[in-house]
Amino acid sequence: MSKAFFFLVAIASGISQTGATCHDNEIGDLMEGQVLDHPTRPCQRYICQNDTLITVNSGCVFNGTCYRIDSEWQSGCQTYKCDVKFKNNTVWYISEVKTPRCEHGDKCFEKGQEWVEKCGTYTCKVVKSNGTYICEPIRIRQECTDINGNCHGSGDTFAFNCTGIPCDCTCATDTNPVRYRCQVPNVK
Repeated sequence: MSKAFFFLVAIASGISQTGATCHDNEIGDLMEGQVLDHPTRPCQRYICQNDTLITVNSGCVFNGTCYRIDSEWQSGCQTYKCDVKFKNNTVWYISEVKTPRCEHGDKCFEKGQEWVEKCGTYTCKVVKSNGTYICEPIRIRQECTDINGNCHGSGDTFAFNCTGIPCDCTCATDTNPVRYRCQVPNVK
């Protein structure tokens, strides 16, 4: 999970003043009050104020894209929000997970949501540790699969393919992984 931290920077460096404009060798001239986004650094802006070029960060950078304060976006199964924190006279722009979800295959699941896949029942477990969400699908039940792909619980008897020979099996789900107890018919 990616987090981006950016702090507000108000600097004037490598700048010469030319009348009512600000000049920088990298970006050129700006008129008083003009705001310009940096062409290659997401979220970085230049402001010409009182003949001084000020550089400020203006949002959260996430995977090379600038997101403005309070904006939300989706990445994978997670919904992020750009938030601002003030600490020790510094402004921090933080990409926070707003809605943590589990990813399983190509699907997203909410915290506590259950789903069935290939006779296994899963739940989405979400834990927050040191400010970071850990989202993982956990298998909570497993059933046996018959010859047709149908699911069967513990104690059920069903037809199964025992190395090319049809047989009757009983499902035992008291252990992990599940066990098949099968009887192969006498073949003449």
